[in-house]
Amino acid sequence: MRIADTVRIREEYQTRLDDNSAAVAVLESHLDVWNHVGGRPHPEYLLEPTYGALVLAKDTASKLVKYKEAHENSSDGLGIFCDAMLRAVQSIKSLDWEVIRQEKYALTPESVFKDLTQNAEKLIRRQNSEQKRRQEYLAAGSDCAEAADVLQAEEEEVHLSQDTPDIYGLSLEKFKFKLPRKCHDWPLAVRYANVVHLDEIRHPSPPPLRYF
Repeated sequence: MRIADTVRIREEYQTRLDDNSAAVAVLESHLDVWNHVGGRPHPEYLLEPTYGALVLAKDTASKLVKYKEAHENSSDGLGIFCDAMLRAVQSIKSLDWEVIRQEKYALTPESVFKDLTQNAEKLIRRQNSEQKRRQEYLAAGSDCAEAADVLQAEEEEVHLSQDTPDIYGLSLEKFKFKLPRKCHDWPLAVRYANVVHLDEIRHPSPPPLRYF
Protein backbone atom coordinates (compact mmCIF):
# COMPACT_ATOMS: atom_id res chain seq x y z
CA MET A 1 0.00 0.00 0.00
CA ARG A 2 1.24 3.49 -0.89
CA ILE A 3 0.20 6.99 0.01
CA ALA A 4 -1.69 8.58 -2.88
CA ASP A 5 -0.93 11.77 -4.75
CA THR A 6 -2.44 13.29 -7.89
CA VAL A 7 0.11 11.77 -10.25
CA ARG A 8 -0.19 8.27 -8.83
CA ILE A 9 -3.97 8.07 -8.86
CA ARG A 10 -4.15 9.57 -12.32
CA GLU A 11 -1.66 7.00 -13.61
CA GLU A 12 -3.54 4.21 -11.85
CA TYR A 13 -6.80 5.37 -13.44
CA GLN A 14 -5.22 5.51 -16.90
CA THR A 15 -3.60 2.08 -16.45
CA ARG A 16 -6.93 0.54 -15.51
CA LEU A 17 -8.66 2.24 -18.43
CA ASP A 18 -6.02 0.95 -20.87
CA ASP A 19 -6.25 -2.58 -19.44
CA ASN A 20 -10.04 -2.50 -19.69
CA SER A 21 -9.83 -1.29 -23.28
CA ALA A 22 -7.49 -4.16 -24.20
CA ALA A 23 -9.77 -6.67 -22.46
CA VAL A 24 -12.85 -5.35 -24.24
CA ALA A 25 -11.05 -5.70 -27.57
CA VAL A 26 -10.35 -9.38 -26.79
CA LEU A 27 -13.95 -10.07 -25.78
CA GLU A 28 -15.35 -8.31 -28.85
CA SER A 29 -13.06 -10.35 -31.11
CA HIS A 30 -14.70 -13.49 -29.71
CA LEU A 31 -18.18 -12.05 -29.32
CA ASP A 32 -19.80 -15.16 -30.79
CA VAL A 33 -18.43 -17.31 -27.97
CA TRP A 34 -19.36 -14.68 -25.40
CA ASN A 35 -22.94 -14.60 -26.65
CA HIS A 36 -23.11 -18.39 -26.98
CA VAL A 37 -22.61 -18.86 -23.23
CA GLY A 38 -25.09 -16.09 -22.49
CA GLY A 39 -22.39 -13.57 -21.73
CA ARG A 40 -23.45 -10.44 -19.92
CA PRO A 41 -23.05 -7.54 -20.15
CA HIS A 42 -22.04 -6.61 -23.67
CA PRO A 43 -18.26 -6.06 -23.69
CA GLU A 44 -18.62 -2.34 -24.43
CA TYR A 45 -20.10 -1.85 -20.95
CA LEU A 46 -16.90 -3.21 -19.40
CA LEU A 47 -14.72 -0.33 -20.51
CA GLU A 48 -15.84 1.71 -17.50
CA PRO A 49 -17.67 -1.02 -15.60
CA THR A 50 -20.12 -0.59 -12.78
CA TYR A 51 -20.13 -2.97 -9.83
CA GLY A 52 -23.08 -4.83 -11.36
CA ALA A 53 -21.31 -5.18 -14.70
CA LEU A 54 -18.27 -6.69 -12.99
CA VAL A 55 -20.46 -9.21 -11.17
CA LEU A 56 -22.13 -10.25 -14.44
CA ALA A 57 -18.75 -10.54 -16.17
CA LYS A 58 -17.43 -12.84 -13.44
CA ASP A 59 -20.57 -14.96 -13.77
CA THR A 60 -19.95 -15.21 -17.51
CA ALA A 61 -16.35 -16.24 -16.80
CA SER A 62 -17.68 -19.18 -14.76
CA LYS A 63 -19.81 -20.19 -17.74
CA LEU A 64 -16.78 -19.94 -20.01
CA VAL A 65 -14.85 -22.31 -17.74
CA LYS A 66 -17.67 -24.89 -17.94
CA TYR A 67 -17.97 -24.39 -21.71
CA LYS A 68 -14.24 -24.93 -22.13
CA GLU A 69 -14.32 -28.10 -20.01
CA ALA A 70 -17.25 -29.45 -22.02
CA HIS A 71 -15.25 -29.01 -25.23
CA GLU A 72 -11.79 -29.87 -23.94
CA ASN A 73 -11.29 -32.38 -26.77
CA SER A 74 -12.11 -29.81 -29.42
CA SER A 75 -9.41 -29.24 -32.03
CA ASP A 76 -10.67 -25.90 -33.34
CA GLY A 77 -8.77 -23.77 -30.84
CA LEU A 78 -11.80 -23.12 -28.66
CA GLY A 79 -9.80 -23.71 -25.49
CA ILE A 80 -7.28 -21.03 -26.50
CA PHE A 81 -10.08 -18.56 -27.18
CA CYS A 82 -11.71 -19.28 -23.83
CA ASP A 83 -8.40 -18.85 -21.99
CA ALA A 84 -7.84 -15.47 -23.66
CA MET A 85 -11.35 -14.36 -22.72
CA LEU A 86 -10.93 -15.53 -19.13
CA ARG A 87 -7.69 -13.56 -18.80
CA ALA A 88 -9.43 -10.55 -20.27
CA VAL A 89 -12.28 -10.73 -17.73
CA GLN A 90 -9.81 -11.10 -14.86
CA SER A 91 -7.92 -8.00 -15.99
CA ILE A 92 -10.98 -5.74 -15.95
CA LYS A 93 -11.02 -3.40 -12.96
CA SER A 94 -13.32 -0.78 -11.56
CA LEU A 95 -12.59 2.89 -12.25
CA ASP A 96 -14.47 4.03 -9.17
CA TRP A 97 -12.23 6.26 -7.07
CA GLU A 98 -13.24 4.68 -3.77
CA VAL A 99 -12.46 1.21 -5.12
CA ILE A 100 -9.07 2.47 -6.28
CA ARG A 101 -8.41 3.91 -2.83
CA GLN A 102 -9.33 0.68 -1.07
CA GLU A 103 -7.31 -1.51 -3.42
CA LYS A 104 -4.21 0.65 -3.86
CA TYR A 105 -4.10 3.51 -1.37
CA ALA A 106 -5.93 2.36 1.74
CA LEU A 107 -3.46 4.27 3.92
CA THR A 108 -4.62 7.58 2.48
CA PRO A 109 -7.41 9.23 4.52
CA GLU A 110 -10.72 9.50 2.68
CA SER A 111 -10.90 13.30 2.96
CA VAL A 112 -7.41 13.71 1.53
CA PHE A 113 -8.10 11.21 -1.25
CA LYS A 114 -11.27 13.07 -2.18
CA ASP A 115 -9.30 16.28 -2.73
CA LEU A 116 -6.78 14.40 -4.85
CA THR A 117 -9.46 12.81 -7.01
CA GLN A 118 -11.09 16.18 -7.72
CA ASN A 119 -7.79 17.48 -9.03
CA ALA A 120 -7.19 14.30 -11.03
CA GLU A 121 -10.67 14.45 -12.57
CA LYS A 122 -10.04 17.98 -13.79
CA LEU A 123 -6.80 16.89 -15.44
CA ILE A 124 -8.45 13.85 -17.03
CA ARG A 125 -11.36 15.94 -18.39
CA ARG A 126 -8.97 18.48 -19.83
CA GLN A 127 -6.84 15.76 -21.42
CA ASN A 128 -9.89 14.09 -22.97
CA SER A 129 -11.23 17.42 -24.22
CA GLU A 130 -7.92 18.36 -25.82
CA GLN A 131 -7.55 14.93 -27.40
CA LYS A 132 -11.04 15.18 -28.89
CA ARG A 133 -10.33 18.68 -30.18
CA ARG A 134 -7.08 17.58 -31.83
CA GLN A 135 -8.73 14.58 -33.48
CA GLU A 136 -11.61 16.69 -34.82
CA TYR A 137 -9.24 19.33 -36.12
CA LEU A 138 -6.88 16.91 -37.83
CA ALA A 139 -9.81 14.90 -39.21
CA ALA A 140 -11.20 17.99 -40.91
CA GLY A 141 -9.04 17.19 -43.93
CA SER A 142 -7.46 19.41 -46.52
CA ASP A 143 -10.80 20.53 -47.93
CA CYS A 144 -11.28 23.24 -45.32
CA ALA A 145 -10.57 26.85 -46.20
CA GLU A 146 -7.59 27.05 -43.90
CA ALA A 147 -5.90 24.06 -45.48
CA ALA A 148 -6.60 25.50 -48.92
CA ASP A 149 -4.88 28.72 -47.93
CA VAL A 150 -1.90 26.76 -46.69
CA LEU A 151 -1.69 24.74 -49.89
CA GLN A 152 -1.86 27.91 -51.94
CA ALA A 153 0.85 29.50 -49.85
CA GLU A 154 3.03 26.46 -50.43
CA GLU A 155 3.25 27.32 -54.10
CA GLU A 156 4.73 30.68 -53.30
CA GLU A 157 8.47 30.76 -53.13
CA VAL A 158 9.83 31.77 -49.77
CA HIS A 159 12.96 33.89 -49.63
CA LEU A 160 14.74 33.62 -46.33
CA SER A 161 17.39 36.04 -45.33
CA GLN A 162 20.79 34.39 -45.44
CA ASP A 163 22.56 36.89 -43.23
CA THR A 164 20.82 39.20 -40.78
CA PRO A 165 23.36 40.49 -38.26
CA ASP A 166 22.04 42.23 -35.16
CA ILE A 167 23.22 45.53 -33.69
CA TYR A 168 26.29 43.76 -32.32
CA GLY A 169 27.24 42.34 -35.67
CA LEU A 170 26.22 38.78 -34.80
CA SER A 171 24.12 36.61 -37.08
CA LEU A 172 22.32 33.52 -35.88
CA GLU A 173 21.92 32.42 -39.48
CA LYS A 174 25.49 31.20 -39.39
CA PHE A 175 24.45 28.60 -36.82
CA LYS A 176 21.38 27.40 -38.66
CA PHE A 177 20.88 25.29 -41.74
CA LYS A 178 18.08 26.91 -43.68
CA LEU A 179 16.91 26.45 -47.22
CA PRO A 180 15.12 29.15 -49.23
CA ARG A 181 12.05 26.90 -49.58
CA LYS A 182 9.48 25.26 -47.36
CA CYS A 183 10.10 21.87 -45.85
CA HIS A 184 8.55 18.62 -47.07
CA ASP A 185 4.83 18.24 -46.14
CA TRP A 186 4.64 21.88 -45.13
CA PRO A 187 0.79 22.04 -45.00
CA LEU A 188 0.70 19.03 -42.67
CA ALA A 189 3.37 20.58 -40.47
CA VAL A 190 1.31 23.77 -40.20
CA ARG A 191 -1.81 21.85 -39.22
CA TYR A 192 0.07 19.97 -36.52
CA ALA A 193 1.66 23.16 -35.28
CA ASN A 194 -1.77 24.70 -34.77
CA VAL A 195 -2.66 22.11 -32.16
CA VAL A 196 0.47 22.64 -30.07
CA HIS A 197 -0.37 24.30 -26.76
CA LEU A 198 2.13 27.09 -26.40
CA ASP A 199 0.34 28.30 -23.29
CA GLU A 200 1.06 24.98 -21.58
CA ILE A 201 4.70 25.24 -22.62
CA ARG A 202 4.97 28.71 -21.15
CA HIS A 203 2.90 27.85 -18.08
CA PRO A 204 3.43 24.20 -17.12
CA SER A 205 0.92 22.47 -14.89
CA PRO A 206 1.39 22.98 -11.16
CA PRO A 207 3.07 20.19 -9.22
CA PRO A 208 0.78 17.43 -7.92
CA LEU A 209 -0.75 17.73 -4.50
CA ARG A 210 1.23 15.84 -1.90
CA TYR A 211 0.01 15.68 1.67
CA PHE A 212 2.73 13.40 3.01
